[in-house]
Amino acid sequence: MLNDWSIRGICVDAQGSRTITHWGFVPGLRQMVRVVVSLDDERIVTAYQDRTATMHWTRGSRSYFRQRCEELEERNESDV
Repeated sequence: MLNDWSIRGICVDAQGSRTITHWGFVPGLRQMVRVVVSLDDERIVTAYQDRTATMHWTRGSRSYFRQRCEELEERNESDV
């Protein structure tokens, strides 16, 4: 999943911790999976299916992701 992300960025959580957040699709699952890792990329903080992100991604609403993260990167299908 971390190699096959669709969109990712640096996010700040409710406690003020900065993390790298990846969203992507996993074969067999209907929703995007959100994987949050430490800035040093050494520790997975959390991972879960993200229904809200899936809805925004499908609608093309990238502002949902921009509001949550900075340094946002989006992959084209040809990049995967």
